[in-house]
Amino acid sequence: MVDVENIYGGIDSVELQPNDAFKIEIKPSVGSILKVERTVPPSIDPVMDLG
Repeated sequence: MVDVENIYGGIDSVELQPNDAFKIEIKPSVGSILKVERTVPPSIDPVMDLG
């Protein structure tokens, strides 16, 4: 699992590989946190729905 705590300062150093799991947390100033967990597909096409 790759956790990027400071997305503006650390996202460039993240190197995801096929089948790696990753998590993104969206924290608004007001309201609930939205957590999105996905896995990088084995291969990536120019247009994909990662739903």
